Order: sequence, then structure tokens, then C-alpha cells
Amino acid sequence: MKKSAYILETGVLTSKPKTLEWTANDKECAELAKRLDVVQVKKFTVQVVAQRDNLIDVKGHIYAEIVQSCVVTNEPVEEKIEDDFEEFFTDNKRYRASIDIDMDSPDVTPVENNRIDLAELATQYLILSINPYPHKQGIAYVDKIEEEHTENPFSVLEKLKH
Repeated sequence: MKKSAYILETGVLTSKPKTLEWTANDKECAELAKRLDVVQVKKFTVQVVAQRDNLIDVKGHIYAEIVQSCVVTNEPVEEKIEDDFEEFFTDNKRYRASIDIDMDSPDVTPVENNRIDLAELATQYLILSINPYPHKQGIAYVDKIEEEHTENPFSVLEKLKH
């Protein structure tokens, strides 16, 4: 995806939500398919709402249509992915230095150069949402491990007794 087109400048954010939406073009879908190691990315759309309070809150929604290879038959398998995400960022150096470990607080990512790469963020969530073992409908994936017949290690001792 065109990196510069999907960069969020954090300096312009306020408490008023800023909405950004885009759909990847054919070239971006092809590049994404290569990066994700899938047969094809037919469609990838992203909606992001960002605002600043104490932290920069980025909420997003991704929708993708992809084609992968079936892990059993190697035939194409189409998958539709839809997922929501939320990330917190800070561009305040003093805030970063004062973060204490609190299991109930959200993870906060430091911002470099007052810019957040929204395309990369959306792509990371797409990667997390992809089925790692796609298979055609009606085809079951069975992980078959042949059992080797092994003798009981103590059977040798048993033979010595007799």
C-alpha cells in the first residue's frame, strides 16, 4: 500500500474523532498477497477513527476477501475476514517514561516522528485474523501420526527373569 497515503500525523489530532477510510487498489492487493503468502487478496478495506485525549486512541475495522490454498487438497479456498481493533499510542516522551506495569491498563505504543502508519497497523490485524489452516468445505484436516509399535522398555528385564 502507498505508505504516505495512510500515515496519520498525530500533531493534528484532537478530542474530535478523525475518520479515515480506504480500499486497497489492485497493485496494493497484489503486494499484500505476496506479503501474506496467500494466493490472492481480492479486497481489503479499512476504516479508522482516531482521536486524542491523554493517549491517542485508534479504533479500526478491517474487511478482506482472500484466497488461500487448502492445506489438504491445495485447491483455492476463499475466505472473508472482518475484524475490529483498538490500539493506544503516545507521542509524549514524559508519558512513556512514566508508564508503570499495570495489567489492567492498555498497551501503549510510542509514536516515532509524530506519525502512525495506519496501513501497517491494519495489515498486522489482517495477519492475525487469517485462518492458518484453510481447507475446502467438506474436507477435514486430519493430522495423522502413525503409531510405532514399540516394546515396553521393561520387557527386556522381564525376559531376563525367566
